[in-house]
Amino acid sequence: MEPPLPSPSPGETPRQRRRRRWRRGCLLGLVLVLPLGELGLRGCCPQPPRGFSAGLFARGADGLTRLAPGAQGTHYSREFHVEVAADARGYRARVGVAPEARDGAVWCLGDSFLFGWGVSAPEVATARLTADGLPCANLGMPGDGLAAYPLRLREALAQGGAPRAVVFVVYDNDFSEFELAPSPAEPPAPSLRERVLGLHTVRLGGRVLDGLGLSAVAANLGGYRAQRAAILARDLWIHEPARAGELAPALAALRAALAATPPGTPRHVLRVVPRYAAGGEGTQEALALLERDAADFDLTRLSATLAQLCAGEGASYRELRPADPTQEASWYFPFDLHLTPAGQAALAEALRAAVAD
Repeated sequence: MEPPLPSPSPGETPRQRRRRRWRRGCLLGLVLVLPLGELGLRGCCPQPPRGFSAGLFARGADGLTRLAPGAQGTHYSREFHVEVAADARGYRARVGVAPEARDGAVWCLGDSFLFGWGVSAPEVATARLTADGLPCANLGMPGDGLAAYPLRLREALAQGGAPRAVVFVVYDNDFSEFELAPSPAEPPAPSLRERVLGLHTVRLGGRVLDGLGLSAVAANLGGYRAQRAAILARDLWIHEPARAGELAPALAALRAALAATPPGTPRHVLRVVPRYAAGGEGTQEALALLERDAADFDLTRLSATLAQLCAGEGASYRELRPADPTQEASWYFPFDLHLTPAGQAALAEALRAAVAD
């Protein structure tokens, strides 16, 4: 037996019933339009999940990651879309001199901070310096570490040309995630589930949002604070005095990178100081995640260690460290933690000062 249909309210006219149904239908439509719109976007043009750049990178048998020559693509993040193009040697194009013009330029090696995640090619520090008359070759690659720098340097030297100076741009994860050699494993490819159900990054009203529906609410309201805290907490262990001895392999790799430069070439190390080490926003979240107190860490010891190492190797040492919270907020993206255009401008000046040394 079918259930009885709901009887209309006493005294309700057919017109009033139609209005009531119309209002309910509109309310249901408003509830469904965003998630359905998001699913429609995913179905029409599926994208990789946030942070993955499909078809841009390849890893060789030597373990070095390179851009596929001539490749173009987009890197997606909560705070930006970055268009990336590759030059003929597998590095980011238009962020410095062309590969055939490296002779006599300042060669810069580093990871995604030097590569320029978050900013357009002309805003990258090496592109700024090149445009200002100080030619720079940008050999930065996301995911690079200390073990990769000697390999990249030797490869670039074998391709011809000699650097005016060599600058290594380091970040704390070069030490906290140090590997003795670059891994030859292929970078992971997104699964079909990730491509279809992953967060769909879109522009809306000048902002970049991860999706338009329920997943956006979960990600934009809560997920990124936890993600930032986890990223900051990842590197804190290297500042524990009791674990100083664990830095020895990474420090030896930095010495090897400095030794790989041609004899007589000025060498420089420039450290981009993370937000937690600069005392910035997110530090307390990272400490709470680790259930630790700030007194457990010595955030100045690494600076002294690196300065002493560079002095012993005949290299200069500098840091890109914001002077106050206002400057820090303008230099770093709040969640992604890479350098903003203002941060890249500051990095350019730090590079210029390093070369002047």
